[in-house]
Amino acid sequence: MGCVHLAAPDYSIQDGKTFPINAEQFHYLVRHNHVEFPDLDQLEIEERNSVDTLSRVITVFQALWFTIKELARIHKGYPITTLELTALSFCFITFMISILWYHKPSITKPQFIETKDGTTIQQIRTSARWSTHLDLEDTYYRTPLEFIGRKRFGIDAHWSYYVSLAHKLRINFVSRPITRRPWDRVPSDMWICPSPWYAPGAAIVLAGFSIIFVLAWNFTFPTEKEKLLWRICSAYHAAFSLYGGAYYAIEMARLNRKKPAQAPRQLSDMQREQSDLLDTESQRSPSERTTPARRRVELLLERAISWRNLSDNQDPNMEVPLRIIIPITITCFAYVLSRLYIYLEDLISLRKQPADVYLTVNKFLPFLAGGV
Repeated sequence: MGCVHLAAPDYSIQDGKTFPINAEQFHYLVRHNHVEFPDLDQLEIEERNSVDTLSRVITVFQALWFTIKELARIHKGYPITTLELTALSFCFITFMISILWYHKPSITKPQFIETKDGTTIQQIRTSARWSTHLDLEDTYYRTPLEFIGRKRFGIDAHWSYYVSLAHKLRINFVSRPITRRPWDRVPSDMWICPSPWYAPGAAIVLAGFSIIFVLAWNFTFPTEKEKLLWRICSAYHAAFSLYGGAYYAIEMARLNRKKPAQAPRQLSDMQREQSDLLDTESQRSPSERTTPARRRVELLLERAISWRNLSDNQDPNMEVPLRIIIPITITCFAYVLSRLYIYLEDLISLRKQPADVYLTVNKFLPFLAGGV
């Protein structure tokens, strides 16, 4: 939900209008003397990690023991089922998450930081408009300080599009919709562009998860049709996952690439463009401007354009071109069907398996000879 919330006279704790800030925004506030650096030592940071360490250890141990037993079965030449292979894929992700989130605290209550000398958020924005962000607009879409460091990340825009679509269909399968402005929390499913040095590790995790279902290419299936469907779905799963990883890398590189700042548009330029549009419209014949067919086409175009941005407040950073979202939707739908079949086959394939799948290894020392 956000570890640090900023409080100010116009966004106070009493009014329930505080909002989360990230590290870059916090650095900006301290650097420009808007807040005092809080006395938050290492001990207090560690105490804010309220996740039960014992539950983490038990979960990882169970996944590790299951993985060891399955590797022992493979080592002895025993066959495994697709259900066990799917469980191994979840164990693999569990290990990676446990490693990468080892220091991730569980935040249920934010740490409030108040502005210095009663400085209001409006004063901070006004100061930024005169010093660091000359083209700062009056409107904000998430928090009043979003102008500090916020960049459009294509992956987050695409994901937010589908989340907004699900919310409009009354399907809250991912996260609760945020109804307050400014935001009172950071959504847990928000995609944030990582630093490039995370890419090698992410590529290893992605490659392992992508190809794991292909390992069942020559497994025993009840029928040849089921084996063929498994091969198709597992191959598509691998291709889609690798394609998604490549697309993620492209968006990450695009965001991290530094671009020269564009000069703000002059008022005279905008007035000239509006004048040109009016001149063009006035030169058209009345029939060209008012024909029913043309009007119907314009209505269809307006309806199509409205589907490019499904965010409640029409955040321009959440706009996705239809030429991109339509192909992605089709490929994602096919991916969902592939995953559903994989889960379904995990269950129905149990009706007919070779007898060797019921052979066990030593429960206590799996790699020793003799099953129990």
